[in-house]
Amino acid sequence: MASCLIISSLDKSLDALSQLLKAISVQQIVACKSGSEARRFLSKQHFDLVLVNTPLSDEFGHEITLYAAQHSTSGVVMLVKKQILEEVSNKLNPFGVMCIGKPLDRQMFTQAISLAISTNKRISGFHDENVRLHEKVENIQLISRAKYALMEYLNMSEPQAHHYIEKKAMDNRVSKEEVAKEILKTYG
Repeated sequence: MASCLIISSLDKSLDALSQLLKAISVQQIVACKSGSEARRFLSKQHFDLVLVNTPLSDEFGHEITLYAAQHSTSGVVMLVKKQILEEVSNKLNPFGVMCIGKPLDRQMFTQAISLAISTNKRISGFHDENVRLHEKVENIQLISRAKYALMEYLNMSEPQAHHYIEKKAMDNRVSKEEVAKEILKTYG
């Protein structure tokens, strides 16, 4: 079930956009009327989709759109008048923002929203994988520092230090990272 933050200054637009989104299975919808209010929501909660209906009461809308694109993994869609669509698209497309002209073509809107949600899922997957790999690198660095401490203070060779950490982890039924932390507390 996808979640969406709609940013639109007009109540009528909020209702119409909510109905369109519900028709394409976006069930969790949060609505706000200004860029500043949207920033508060985005700092506290993750949304699969951010939909900005310009202009807003406190800004045009490109500022909050860029903020959402740069500070979240949300798919970001901006609705602008067709007269300025090309200009706005040229500025925001490099940041991964999809711009749609108003008045809306229902089919194009549906496709853009579906694409934005799919893009969000892909980006979120890459983000999660990046976090996992970052943690793995940190663990490898931690174990390496512990090996170097053993090599320096106990005059072990690198294979001996590696074997020592593995054996201690197996004997104590703990992870190599926990053993490495203890070694670094002692010798680091």
